[in-house]
Amino acid sequence: MPVRVRDGWRSLVVGMGLLVLGIFPVSGQQGPPRASPIVNVTAETPLIEHQVVRGDTLIAIARELLDPAVSWQDLASFNQYKRPDRLLPGTRVKIPVPWIKPIAVDASIAAITGELALDGRAVLVGDKLPEGSVLETGAQTVVTIALPDGSRLRVAPASVVRLERLRRYHGEKSVDALIRLERGRVEASAEPGRQRPLQIRSPFATAAVRGTDFRVGSIDALATAEVLTGGVAWSGSADTSRLDGGFGATADPQGVVSGPIALLPAPDLSGLPAQIRTTDTRLVFPRVEGAASYRIETAADARFEQPLSLVQIDAPEINLTTRNDGPVHLRVRAVASSRLEGFDARSVIQVNARPLAPRTRAQPGQEIIFDPVARLEWSAQAGVESFRVQLADNARFGNAQDQLVNGLSLEVPSPAGGGTLFWRVASIDSSGRVGPFGESSRIEWRAVPAAPDVQVNGERIMLTWSVPPAHHSTIELRWTSGGQERVRLIEHPPAGPVGKMQVLVTDLPPGIVRARLRWTAPDQLSTPFSPEVRWRVPDPIRSADGRSIELGSGGLVGSSNP
Repeated sequence: MPVRVRDGWRSLVVGMGLLVLGIFPVSGQQGPPRASPIVNVTAETPLIEHQVVRGDTLIAIARELLDPAVSWQDLASFNQYKRPDRLLPGTRVKIPVPWIKPIAVDASIAAITGELALDGRAVLVGDKLPEGSVLETGAQTVVTIALPDGSRLRVAPASVVRLERLRRYHGEKSVDALIRLERGRVEASAEPGRQRPLQIRSPFATAAVRGTDFRVGSIDALATAEVLTGGVAWSGSADTSRLDGGFGATADPQGVVSGPIALLPAPDLSGLPAQIRTTDTRLVFPRVEGAASYRIETAADARFEQPLSLVQIDAPEINLTTRNDGPVHLRVRAVASSRLEGFDARSVIQVNARPLAPRTRAQPGQEIIFDPVARLEWSAQAGVESFRVQLADNARFGNAQDQLVNGLSLEVPSPAGGGTLFWRVASIDSSGRVGPFGESSRIEWRAVPAAPDVQVNGERIMLTWSVPPAHHSTIELRWTSGGQERVRLIEHPPAGPVGKMQVLVTDLPPGIVRARLRWTAPDQLSTPFSPEVRWRVPDPIRSADGRSIELGSGGLVGSSNP
């Protein structure tokens, strides 16, 4: 049954089989095939019928329904009207479908990251883009444009694109699209089986396709085209280069296009980890032979319509900085010195870096402690209620001990005789999820020396002490004389593996003397002083000439120690 579409006083009757399938021509006397201004019309060309109403003329029908390139005389000739000025109501005028006037259609915003304005208003996802729209993306803006036939255009940052022509012809799914790229880059995915071309015109050359994945760039004084699948006609002002999948070409300001150039292969990302637990990670992949640089993109989705970052660097490395946990999609391609970009390598990395690890109060690395108890401290992260503290005697945290701590510190006693402790902290959020550990810190306990032993024999004072191998010793002596405190330092260099040291102290005035000891390690770090030891230097009995009188045993005659 025919479908009738009414528009005011004029109606159009379309045979459903002709409109949908295009394979059942309307019977009638249409004459032998003839060349039309649009296409060659044959017996297989689908037709529609216009039912004449009172007041209809071929001029009016041609003006309303036909492509401007088709005249009312063409319509009269095709229908073999001997008196085209006399159309009887009810007459059916046969019109080849290719002669029907195209209609302008709208593209739409499929995805957008960043801010974009069109005619002074903000552009949002789902907004329509009529024919003639000009889009200029900022340095951080990526826009995906959807055409009504399913083709998609991804406009890179810092690009200017004009939707110069968006036309649909009667009964055709594909859109006759002409996109003008004034600056930047566009990635196009054109649905296969197109009846009409999709063209992207740069300042120096035009890419025309009927179904393929390709890219067009216009940067500085060079235009580029890269074909991933299918084929592209790359046309300059002078010549045309046919580009098949895997090849690209350039065009200079004179419109001279290069011959096909093989695209660089996709980088090898197989060595990248499947998961990372840090917010800032450096990832390295093998260098691609012939690459001058690498274009690296990250996105939150597989279609890269929600981009996170875009950089072009010389080294084959990825500096991945994330703001949220979840999958991060990577797309990496090598860029040749010709500026042609190669095939994409893709990878997905799962980020599990949150809740973020707390910051320790001590600097990551090494800390030396002489106190018997070490106080481990860290700062709180937002939304964190408790912490997992891990302690071990090795940097690999083998045989580590975990402790659950609700506060921001933990006191750890020194191992007997000193030792080394490695520690790190992870956050636990309100849902009980444990985040990654932060950087580990190293604590080394060093022993504080004991006070030296003192043996007093009159004015002869013998000091004895223990010392670790290769350590320098400093003895500090203090006493009061004439109302003032006096200090004497006795330095004793390392003495190899000997664990006991002795020194004879003489010429001390009578009275109370205090002594304490410290060690200096080979790394020049000195211990705190030991506790003090006190003794009394006797005031011996002296002869008339001032010499002290000795006993037969070698001691002095005088007062004893306190």
